[in-house]
Amino acid sequence: MLSQQIWTLVFLGVAIYFGFFFSTSSKSGDSSTIVYTGKLAHVSLEQLDNVVFNQNMDKKLKAFILGATGAVGKELVKVLAADGRFEKVTLIGRREVPLNAEDANYQKFENQLIDFEKLDEYKDVFKGHDVGFSALGTTRKKSGAEGFYKVDHDYVVQTAKLAKEGGCAHFHAVTTAGANKNSYFLYPKTKGEVEEELTDMNFPKLTIYRPAVLLVDGGREDARLAEAILQSVLKPLDRLRWFSVDVPLLAKVMVSNCFRETPSRFEIVDNAAMNKLGKQANGPSTQGNNPESAAQ
Repeated sequence: MLSQQIWTLVFLGVAIYFGFFFSTSSKSGDSSTIVYTGKLAHVSLEQLDNVVFNQNMDKKLKAFILGATGAVGKELVKVLAADGRFEKVTLIGRREVPLNAEDANYQKFENQLIDFEKLDEYKDVFKGHDVGFSALGTTRKKSGAEGFYKVDHDYVVQTAKLAKEGGCAHFHAVTTAGANKNSYFLYPKTKGEVEEELTDMNFPKLTIYRPAVLLVDGGREDARLAEAILQSVLKPLDRLRWFSVDVPLLAKVMVSNCFRETPSRFEIVDNAAMNKLGKQANGPSTQGNNPESAAQ
């Protein structure tokens, strides 16, 4: 019975993802065409044939991470630690993130503990950052429907508003493949609402990431049995990552996108695009702590 449920999840996920993917990217045409959903522009695969990264950094960047204790957030910490183009990284959340004090790469990090129920008291925490990464999220199983919406919608939107007021120039947020504010299902509906509200805030630059199935090395701490089995099935089957993405690669793409030249201020990067970008993005192994290095 369990195996039947797993395969049902696999095929359902594939069907949803490919239906979403072709409904957006197949309209893209050539590299000069931008497909918009409202103000948001979908990044087409053709646009990524000639990616240009900004190599003229006048200053090092200051960034913050929301959700640094989660799967994506942990990987963002690793990537930013090894990237010398960032001079300061603030980890904002309820819990302190353990850092390797003996590693010089982590000296630029600081923890800022906040109460998400009293966000107005923490406006100063969100001031003075060039870049913001939002990887906040929970599950309905863990928090219930009301708790899920509070974290994945309310906290994300409210912290983004504080970041905008605090001068954040480039905001990055992780949603999901198939995000749609008009969906009958809570998860994609919530993510779609978040996307619309973030866009309406009119950040100088906004990048939204819509991964399909997130592949986490070792699995998530709060993973459901079905999710864990699904990941173990997808990793060998989806070798080309058409409907899944490795979390370390997603984190690398998010950071490299801080330096990618784009034709639109508001972008959606779907699963196929982030996997293609991941092959071109410069990673910690090459950029190290040299501020002069740039993605090629």
